[in-house]
Amino acid sequence: MDANFAVEVAVQNEDEKDVEEEEEIEKPFSDQVIDLYESCLQSGLIISTSFKGVIQNKLDNKRKWMQTLFLVFTVGYFIPRYTILCVLYVMDKETKKTWEFYLPNYFDQIGLFGKVLNSLFAVFSYMVVIDMLYFRRYESMGRVDYLTNMDTLRDNNMRSHVGIQETVETIGEEEKQSLLKGMKTKLLLLKNSIPIMYLSVCSYHVISCPLFFYNERPHMITGILAVTNMLMIFVLQFFTISFLLNIYTSYVLTVDYFSSRIKFMMKGLNDNLPSEVKMTRVLKQYNLLMMDFQKQDYLLKYLLRNMMYGYCTGLTIIFLLFTVDMNPFLRLFALTAITIMSLTMLTSGLYIGHLHTMTLVLYSELNSMAARNTRSIKSYKALKTRRNLLNCIKELGSQQTDGQFVMGLRDGHGSATSSLEMFQLTMATISNTLMMLDVINHSNGI
Repeated sequence: MDANFAVEVAVQNEDEKDVEEEEEIEKPFSDQVIDLYESCLQSGLIISTSFKGVIQNKLDNKRKWMQTLFLVFTVGYFIPRYTILCVLYVMDKETKKTWEFYLPNYFDQIGLFGKVLNSLFAVFSYMVVIDMLYFRRYESMGRVDYLTNMDTLRDNNMRSHVGIQETVETIGEEEKQSLLKGMKTKLLLLKNSIPIMYLSVCSYHVISCPLFFYNERPHMITGILAVTNMLMIFVLQFFTISFLLNIYTSYVLTVDYFSSRIKFMMKGLNDNLPSEVKMTRVLKQYNLLMMDFQKQDYLLKYLLRNMMYGYCTGLTIIFLLFTVDMNPFLRLFALTAITIMSLTMLTSGLYIGHLHTMTLVLYSELNSMAARNTRSIKSYKALKTRRNLLNCIKELGSQQTDGQFVMGLRDGHGSATSSLEMFQLTMATISNTLMMLDVINHSNGI
């Protein structure tokens, strides 16, 4: 009897697994990509639930507790530890010896590279904590719009304009499929980059901590604290790396999303339709686009501001690491994580400017449309539509700004970050770094 029951349970479990696998296979491509994006953001503790859960304010308490524990350990241990170690570099030997008895600074075993790493960990820890607190605040209000916009790409979701019983497409099927394929490629690249970068960062501790024991012969208490710190940092850095790479990738995917919508708008300008119908449709699409831009700026302007502060500081430190002379074997392990992080920062920073370029192209296309359809206006309704179009063109070309480094149209609700602006910022940061290195070399008598 028991044997038959066990067999029945096993068969039932197998059937359930087969059903789950079939459902996974039958799941639409768009849902697969969005689910992959959600899982990446959840693993980085950026959101605690699905996009739909954020919108409906149904948060996952288990993941919220994970965020809380991560913040507590980062604020209570991670940040103070590396901040104190950085401050100790300007202190006298006795003060260093006292503090480092309880905060073993084993990164000193790898020279200048280790000192720079202490600064790097301190800077990016501050960034992660501030950004994660922003996400917690806005997620509790259901306002993580620049991320949850992606949920509209699911096949069962339709964006419609509430009005005269008419559905307004914001993105075409061709543009949507192209966007989803690009998203999947970037997300798979992201998932593969996280373990590589994590292993590279772990190698800093795996190399320097044994060297610390071999060279310094520390007190037993200091040795235990060094090993304990290494194990704690392994856990904290996994979430830190996932958070940073995911948040920078999310900026890139957001640019892709809005760029695809703008491309669809411009594609519609060439449709063989009456000018009045065409202008009406474009105006509705433009208004929906503007609404989404203003919603996503609600949170994203703060995140991008923090990104720029960290971008300048982090780029300086990263560029400095590339100038440090070290053992070739150590360079292979050490610079892997630095290379991934620097490429991610540069790519996301420069990629944001692509959206500004797209808006300028849209501005040019709308101007051409207004000029081409001047003679075809014969009714008051068509005249009113054209006037609204001219107002949109004026708004789109406005130079008014109320903040820096905000992703969006130049409409007075935030400045659009251009590629030229990002390039100039990058060059200025690198030149300042070179100047700082020159000052350090002169002060050391080199």
